[in-house]
Parts: sequence; structure tokens; C-alpha cells
Amino acid sequence: MKFSSTRKAQAWYADFIIGIFIFFSAITFYYLYTQNLASESQTKFNDVVRDAEDISSALILQGNPDNWRNETVVIIGLTDGNYRIDSSKWQEFANMGYANAKSLLGSVHDFYVFFQDNGGNVIAVGGYCGAGSSLVFSNLTSKAAYYYSQDSNSALKEFMEKELKADIYKQGLPGKGLSDLIAGIGSYSFIAMEHPLMTSGEVDSYGPDLESFAAAGNVLLLTGTVSDTDGKEIAGASYYKKASQAEEERNASTAAGGLYFDYSESEIIVFDSANYAVNLTIPEGDLSIVSEFSKDNKTAISWWDYQNGKVFFTSDIQGTYSGGDLAESIENAVRKAVELECSPVNISSLGSTRTMAKSERFVNYNQDIIRMEVYAWS
Repeated sequence: MKFSSTRKAQAWYADFIIGIFIFFSAITFYYLYTQNLASESQTKFNDVVRDAEDISSALILQGNPDNWRNETVVIIGLTDGNYRIDSSKWQEFANMGYANAKSLLGSVHDFYVFFQDNGGNVIAVGGYCGAGSSLVFSNLTSKAAYYYSQDSNSALKEFMEKELKADIYKQGLPGKGLSDLIAGIGSYSFIAMEHPLMTSGEVDSYGPDLESFAAAGNVLLLTGTVSDTDGKEIAGASYYKKASQAEEERNASTAAGGLYFDYSESEIIVFDSANYAVNLTIPEGDLSIVSEFSKDNKTAISWWDYQNGKVFFTSDIQGTYSGGDLAESIENAVRKAVELECSPVNISSLGSTRTMAKSERFVNYNQDIIRMEVYAWS
């Protein structure tokens, strides 16, 4: 019996030693496995970070050729070479197709690019809230509208439609006329009216709505012949079309500088149509006169604060300008005055298992410092 007990004890001891060996082997294997997973995870994360940084480094350059378009692009870049965002390049980038953009940037990971102001709000550049993978998105939360009366006076239409994604209204167009614009005015933060040619009755009926729109903190742009009746008032000014449209009546000169217009002192503009605004109730400190007609010093281009918003007036969008392109100069002023906002970037479709990184760069847009954000993930 003693012999039998000793053998059982020896067998139990051997099993115990084997069990201990297996247990510690399992712990060692688990430790090495988890360490390897952690190392692989860190390597994967580092790769995604590097890709995000490479994308942002490329995008803050001007690209090749300097003024590339989708038909000519060799290297994508979104600035003028001095960290100023070129909205035309951004539009091209947003429209070139994700697969093509990914290939040109040499990215092995998915990405999404967008811009934020100093308050952390996502802002639209050139009418686009972001560009990249369709799994991530941000949508415009503020809208623009454009109203015109004649096809011959619609120089701003393409800019409004393409860059600001504006809803288009036209005099006499069923469902999209002036009354329809006014009915939906609460949907917009910017309205441009090019040669609206409103009747006296329309100004009386809809002028208060336009005034309330601007006063609420929005931007209203009136261009050309505002009404077919001289002297009609909207938002603190009355508007006139010159009786004579001879060239000497359409000739104007610019003032230097300004918050929104980049004109130099005494540049020459010859408008296609001579119209002017007369300030009625705007305090002098709230009014900025940008251009006056050379013959009579009447106001050709101006803007003013109107309670919480702004009103802009220009004699015409079309004409000749000694400093460049007149329509483009007014479009640039609009870009500076109007900041369309977007919804927060939505990444919910990525789930929680993705490896994700962010890179940000400070860039200049319309004389403001904003952040360009790049998300990358695998």
C-alpha cells in the first residue's frame, strides 16, 4: 500500500509540473501574441498618420501645373503657393473623382478633407463642405439664392450656381419667380439680385421682406437696375438708373483698399449700365463707398451695415475694369462677405474598428486664417 501511494504521489506531482508548464507556456504565448498585436497596431497607426500628413503636405502646395485643372493636373495642390486657398482648385479637387484623387496623391488609405474656422465650424469653400471618401460627409446648412430678370443680364449666374450652389429664380418663371423667392426667403443667408427690374408695386410689397432678411444678419447684393421706377427705397438707400447711358456717364473710378474689394486708388471701371444708389438713412460710419462715377460723383459701388447684416450695391456686374475682370472682382468680394456654413463632419459609417488619424494645416482663405483638416483611415 505504501508503495502504491508513493507511485500515485509521483504521478500527481508529474501531472502538476506538466500543468504548471502548460499554464505558463499559455501565459507566455498570450503575452507574446498581444505584444505582437500591439506592435502591429502601432505600426498600422503610424502608417495612417504618415499618410494623413503626406496628403496635407501635398495639398498646401500649388500643384503642377500652377493653375491646374482636372484636364491638366499632374500634381494636386490647393493653394497659390503661399498658403492661400485657391477656391477654383478646391472645386476641381472636389469634382475630379475620388479614385483619381487618391491615385494622384499616392494615398494607400481612405481620406476626407475639409476646412474649419477659428470657432471649429466646418465652412464651405467654393460651395463644397469637403472632398474625399463618400463614407464621410458634411452638408451645407446655409443656402444662397440668385434672382435675375433677363438672360442678357445674368453675368453672376454661373458663379452663384456653380460655386455657391444657389437656388435660381427668374422674373416670370413659374414656381421660381420673385414671389417664390420671397416666400422661401427664410431658407437663405445670401441673396444676389442682378438687374431685378422690380416694379414699383413689387418694391412696395417685397422691399420690407428684403430689409428684414438683411437686418436678421444676412447678406443682400443688389446690382444693376433695381427697379423700373427711379427712387424706390430698399434697406436705407434709393436706387436710380441714369437717364443717359453714354460712356462718360458709365465711367467710374475706385477708392483704395476696403474690407471686401481689392481695388487700388483711381482704377477705372466702365460699367455696361450706369445705375447709382443714394444713401438715405445709413449712418456715415456704416457706409463704405467703393467706387463713384467720374462725371457726377454718384455712388457706383458701395456696401453698408444694415442692423445685423450687410447690403451691397453695384452699378453692374458687366463692364471693363483697368485692374482686371470686373465680374471676378465682385465675385471675390462676395466670397469674402459670405461664409456658407456646413454640418459637422459625419464619420459614423466608419464604425469603431477603424484605425484613424488626423492632420491639420493652417491656411489663408479670404484673408482669414482657417484650418485644413485631413482625416485618413484604414
